Amino acid sequence: MFLWIEDYGRAQTFADRFVSVGWMELLQRYARRVNPLLRDVLDPMAYYWVTAQSEYATDVVFKKSQLLQDLFPRLLEHSTLCFSARDVMTFLGRKLRGKFEGEVVTDRVDHELQGRRPGSRVKHRMKQNWIKMYDKSGSVLRIETVINQPEEFRVRRRVRRRGQRRTEWVPLRKSVAYLFRYREIALQSNSRYLTALAPVEDPTPGLKGLDAITVPKTPADGRRVKAFNPIATASSFGP
Repeated sequence: MFLWIEDYGRAQTFADRFVSVGWMELLQRYARRVNPLLRDVLDPMAYYWVTAQSEYATDVVFKKSQLLQDLFPRLLEHSTLCFSARDVMTFLGRKLRGKFEGEVVTDRVDHELQGRRPGSRVKHRMKQNWIKMYDKSGSVLRIETVINQPEEFRVRRRVRRRGQRRTEWVPLRKSVAYLFRYREIALQSNSRYLTALAPVEDPTPGLKGLDAITVPKTPADGRRVKAFNPIATASSFGP
């Protein structure tokens, strides 16, 4: 975890390079250092490197933690009560069809650990893949897509069909060679989720404005002005 970043754009550039690293070649070089048999007895065998679990997060950083603290409860309420199973499938780039076999579940957890700041998170799970939303360090809104079951998604690659090579959309596998596709799926998922949260309004300015007129005032002339009560009946104002 980074406690401070001076240049977000440059940091994002470094992060984007992660998927373009030649991971299979790099990991195999490390494997030959650890397992000398790969240099002779087991040559030309190689390990099959896989991604057991992929997590890709999109962070929205707030300049002031109070801004997120005021807005976050409404985001939690909206995502818990308003996002349907169809919405969750759409976030993950899938369509809810009659042949779908599995569960789409939304759950929310509010926790308060001793000695630590209380926090909450909401998770939308489609089989073994899910989207989470939570606040990080008090000033970061994090949307995170987690992929454990990549076969639920597709990747476009060259395959052999009836003796001929052609390009098709096929089930995504766990090989680290497909990290670029993991990133595409998760980034699109996070973006759709944030777009769906966009209609949620921050009530803070309105509440502050309401507070300003619902408390008694004493102007410079010394005449006390009663507080405005928007839910009072007409008789409450007197004759």
